Amino acid sequence: MRLGAVNTVGFGNMRELRMVSGKGFIKFSLLALLLLSAGMSVAQDELRRTFFKDADAARAAADALDARLLSPRAYSAGADDYEDAEEGLERGRNIEYVRRKTSDAEANFKQAAETAELAKTVLAQVMKSRQDAANARAPELAREVWDKAQREFGNAIRYLERGDLKNAQKNDIEATTFYRDAELIAIKAQYLNETRQLMADANRARVDRFAPITYGKAHQLLADAERELKENRYDTDLPRSLARQANYEAKHAIYLSEVVRSVRDKDLTVEDLVLQWEE
Repeated sequence: MRLGAVNTVGFGNMRELRMVSGKGFIKFSLLALLLLSAGMSVAQDELRRTFFKDADAARAAADALDARLLSPRAYSAGADDYEDAEEGLERGRNIEYVRRKTSDAEANFKQAAETAELAKTVLAQVMKSRQDAANARAPELAREVWDKAQREFGNAIRYLERGDLKNAQKNDIEATTFYRDAELIAIKAQYLNETRQLMADANRARVDRFAPITYGKAHQLLADAERELKENRYDTDLPRSLARQANYEAKHAIYLSEVVRSVRDKDLTVEDLVLQWEE
């Protein structure tokens, strides 16, 4: 009985040993996989630093020159090559493929930077006009003219990327004209739209018939504000003041026309009017 008991205990210990051994093997396997994965990750990071270093530097230089805008074709080609290289590295493709793609990306980013640098000189006029229009909120307040300017600007950039300076400068002139028009429209919209709407309301109410003097004054002030903005769009103090005065006179004319209508229709007597003024 004792021998059987001893044998039973022995078999149980052997099972426990096998279970312990099995767990240890699993832990060891997991550890080995983790170490292998970590090693592969470190190796991949090292490869990335090696192959992407020059492409990263070229891309940073292109970004600093706003090449995405000023040389979109070359920049886009560089970005595509860069993405292909990253994908190739992640999927474990041939190292020569990754090396070739990063080299192509570097070359395209450098080309984009060169074109962007040239654009800043050749297209300096249109770029300033574009920024001025954007600052005046032209994309929002003069959308139609802004879009025309953008199309001409895009054409100028495409010609420049092809090395056709003559046509690039031709489109530069056309785009500049549209940008400046868009800027002026946007500036006028900021200062004069409310007054224009009031004058339109006054016209519909035939205010010029019942309060012609005040209406005429508002109309003249609005015209003066528009003239000042056209002649000197960057000195907005006077046009802003004229627009405020025109706004006030337009409201004043609408009010006076209502009073005159009330007197005409005998809803308000002259005596009532005088008493109100005295109060």
